[in-house]
Amino acid sequence: LDLQRHLKSGITTWVSGAPHRLGFARENAKEFNHLFSNQHIPFQPPMRLKLLQYQAFADTLKLAPGPIEFGLEPAAEELAFARELLAAAPAPRLGIILGSSWPSRWYFPEAIAAVAREIARPAADLAGLHSVLLGGPAEARLASQVSACVPKLPLLNLVGRTSLRQLGAVFPQCAAAFGPDSGPMHIAAAVGCPVVSLWGATAPERSAPWGFSQFALKGEIPCHPCYLRRCPIGRECMRRIEPQAVVEALRRALKERSSRAPTSASSEGNHC
Repeated sequence: LDLQRHLKSGITTWVSGAPHRLGFARENAKEFNHLFSNQHIPFQPPMRLKLLQYQAFADTLKLAPGPIEFGLEPAAEELAFARELLAAAPAPRLGIILGSSWPSRWYFPEAIAAVAREIARPAADLAGLHSVLLGGPAEARLASQVSACVPKLPLLNLVGRTSLRQLGAVFPQCAAAFGPDSGPMHIAAAVGCPVVSLWGATAPERSAPWGFSQFALKGEIPCHPCYLRRCPIGRECMRRIEPQAVVEALRRALKERSSRAPTSASSEGNHC
């Protein structure tokens, strides 16, 4: 099954020697990818959620429908490692996903800091959240810039200190998270952490995190979505996402999570 629809995935599919090679229809493929498959799923509307496009493969294979489950269960040692890292940031916590593989998707440090500052203030209906900065080594400079914007706010900086699997153990111990279109954003959603996603170069209609699309925010600008890795106009789409809009979406996500919470006690790994 070729879910990637690019040249390199097509070649990999072809050299596998599999007699049945199922891929996207010609209209949905890129770089002549369709030529390497000998069976194709029906045409998919370009702005259909990618997860549903992938499910079209199961429909073509006539598999019985079932619930969407990601199966990302952190191991005991990963949960223990995450708890040790998070000890300096008492619950409730806010996971701040800093970067993305595309520079055009990044949010601005002063805007990130503004969200962290506002969400840390206790309100009548919500306790203040402790912010936890998350990302890889490439986001170290952005983490420093965010910290510099709020020198008096306690921020736990875990940038470069976790693997992707360990992030899957960190997010269940966060009350909510926010950040741009990225792999960690989808990991947060997959392990049940409410996530507010920020969209500029790419479109939530195609890639919103499953189960939390109602908290997707996009920059209203005529060129959205451009699907450019680097923005020629200074990421104006991301600049148009106001920090206060992110704060309000986080508050809605927290209230929705609270209304869904079970009345019985649960383990630390699943409750904040």
